[in-house]
Amino acid sequence: MDNITTLANTLGVALAEHSRTQDLLAAQTVVNNDNEAGTLVQKFKSQLETMQTLETNGQKVDPALTDQLTQIRTEISNNPALAELTKRQVAFVEMMQTVKTTIDDHLGDLDL
Repeated sequence: MDNITTLANTLGVALAEHSRTQDLLAAQTVVNNDNEAGTLVQKFKSQLETMQTLETNGQKVDPALTDQLTQIRTEISNNPALAELTKRQVAFVEMMQTVKTTIDDHLGDLDL
């Protein structure tokens, strides 16, 4: 088991040091320091929560709320910092999925 733990530690360090991880962290820092991006994310979360609450309570969602959410999504996609963050998130998730698939490929035939 120690060997597996050592390998997992090595993998964790390699993932943390990988350029995709570093790029993601850098993009997140830019977003954290961008007031406009922060406001857009908060508006999006708030609007989404409002709509979910209405749906949970069996109330109809006003089309104007849906239109507002669409508008916020457009603003988010047009924000350079958030667009870059999204791009970096996709690259990071792709890397992690590749790692998981590689591990799964070696365990797949074991009938666990």
